[in-house]
Amino acid sequence: MNKPFSEDFSELRNSLINDLLFWLALVAIPGVGFSLARMLLVGWKPVFFVHIFIIIVLCLSWLGRKRISYHLRVYSVLLVFGLTSIGGLAQFGPIGLAGVFSILIAFIAILFLNKRIALILSVANILCLILIGWAASQHWLDFDIDYQSYAYHPLTWANVVWSFTAYSIILAQIGLRMVQGLIERETQIRKVQQRLSASLDIAPHIAVQWYNQDGQVLYWNHASELMFGFSAEKALNKTLDQLIFTEEEALDFQASLNLINTYNTTIGPVEFIARHRDGRQVITSTTVFMIPHEDAPLFVCMDVDITQRKRAEVALEHAKRLAESANQAKSEFLTSMSHELRTPLNAIIGFAQLLELDQPIPDHAKKEAVGHIMTSSRHLLELINEVLDLARIESGRLDLNIQPIALLPLIEEAVALSQPAATAKQAVIIQACHDDMQLNADPVRLRQILLNLLSNAIKYNRKGGSVILSCTVSGDYIRVTVSDTGLGIAKARQQELFQSFHRLGAEKSTVEGTGIGLVICKRLVDGMNGHINFDSTEGVGSQFWFELPRAAAIPEIAVTAPVQDKAERPTDKQQPSKQCVLYIEDSEVNINVMKHVFLMLPELELRTAKTAEIGLDMIDKAPPDLILMDINLPGISGLDALILLKANPGTAVIPVIAVSAAALPSDINAGLKAGFLAYLSKPFDLPTLNGLIQKALQNPSP
Repeated sequence: MNKPFSEDFSELRNSLINDLLFWLALVAIPGVGFSLARMLLVGWKPVFFVHIFIIIVLCLSWLGRKRISYHLRVYSVLLVFGLTSIGGLAQFGPIGLAGVFSILIAFIAILFLNKRIALILSVANILCLILIGWAASQHWLDFDIDYQSYAYHPLTWANVVWSFTAYSIILAQIGLRMVQGLIERETQIRKVQQRLSASLDIAPHIAVQWYNQDGQVLYWNHASELMFGFSAEKALNKTLDQLIFTEEEALDFQASLNLINTYNTTIGPVEFIARHRDGRQVITSTTVFMIPHEDAPLFVCMDVDITQRKRAEVALEHAKRLAESANQAKSEFLTSMSHELRTPLNAIIGFAQLLELDQPIPDHAKKEAVGHIMTSSRHLLELINEVLDLARIESGRLDLNIQPIALLPLIEEAVALSQPAATAKQAVIIQACHDDMQLNADPVRLRQILLNLLSNAIKYNRKGGSVILSCTVSGDYIRVTVSDTGLGIAKARQQELFQSFHRLGAEKSTVEGTGIGLVICKRLVDGMNGHINFDSTEGVGSQFWFELPRAAAIPEIAVTAPVQDKAERPTDKQQPSKQCVLYIEDSEVNINVMKHVFLMLPELELRTAKTAEIGLDMIDKAPPDLILMDINLPGISGLDALILLKANPGTAVIPVIAVSAAALPSDINAGLKAGFLAYLSKPFDLPTLNGLIQKALQNPSP
């Protein structure tokens, strides 16, 4: 009985029955000896053969313990005790030791068999005792025993002492083994529970709680403490309406527990909205299941905090809606842009075809056609510039030259440039800025913002309305406000303002526009550390304002000349009567445009070259007075050609003007830093080109 115990109770009982068979077989051997002695004392009884049968059964059951089933071995013990009990009572009547074995039958049946079989065997044993008692009372049994000699005989008492002692020890050992096994199993279960509890406690992202059928907390792990803010000590024996749920939510949870208990099912994962101790919402993915128990079921709840995931899903859904809205806006923009681009193109192509026809056209009609072509071209260029501006800003390639500047000259310039559009609209621009204010901004971009806001105020104004431009100091900022007396913006659509390609319904009107001007203004103001916003009343008008930081001190106003002064030319060189200009350009169309330009400059000679290599060779053979150079050329680029010219003392003094379609501020700055006298962007303005050419070719003043 010193062999180790198994964790499983069935193995423990199997071990106990084997031990019981072994010790019963040992005890039965002296028992047979006592029976033989009693046979000599009280006389021969046929029932003594039962003792020999009992020893054989016990020995065979123990020796065949590995081959004989558990239940067969148990029934063997019960058979032994049954025969001993009935045989003893039949031989000696109620004075024998058989009553002890009758009691052992119930004990063995309860210990090694299930309740139902143990009850049946106990009832059968009682019925057998009743039958023996009935037979004895009817004198059907003959107890021919001399009680006086039997009761006082030492052999009888030796048998009694041996039987009670041996069976007491056996039962005590069996009971001890059973108790030790249960204690060991309980210890193992406790260790498993401790490990499970420790595992649940250190699980960082899974909150686990145990509840009874009334919804009271029986267990609350560390993750639950972190997730809901309640310590395990405060949570135990509380219901959820006292912790993380409202009373109604707690009732719903209780109903879920009843449903699980009724149908022995699992609920989840489902989403619950609980509340943290500090009041904030916690969204969980929850699974609840039941562990059956004889006394009361145990409900296990496992929560995973999905608050951040749900917020991300909401943000993603919002972003998706914004993307869909943006796609819709872009589709509308493409429709609008197609109309906006085709309208000036139709005028340009139509009037150009009219001029191309070999038909006599009055001079005033020609002048009007050319005017329409120029107006449409400028509008088309404005559209292209706006789209390119937005593309640069959205890609993060916004170059700003922030410096202290005076505000008033820029405002006066913007008002002057906007005056023709206001006159056409019969609107009045009231310039209410008179103080000499200084701020930190990019002068070019600030001019762009002012022109855009003034243009919108004029375009969306009433006929004969007014536009007021005012300036105020607001703390460390200067606020510029452009007010109009237009129709205003509907409240339902005001949130669409400052979104790309949104024109708030104006796309269905005859007012020209792309819906990106205000977006560019906002990006520019933000890039200059300012703020932009608006106020609008439908039917009254709108006020658009922006704020930019004030300058620390009054600076000198930076004036950027479009053309740099040409380096001194050698005074000893004899100027030819007709000055020469070399144009290096790979596009035949652009060359033809330049040739037509120089038809109006008969005092100048124009030469052309389609590559930098050809141009450098021509310069080496006959140096021109001025070079007009494209940047993006096949082979050697315009910048590389300029470097070669500046490196040669014979050509370093020749002025070079860049004429390029690369119109980004970074391209222009790079060109000027490389040594170009000026940088002219395509499509160029003819008067500007003429002015640059004349200034570059004139003799330097002494």
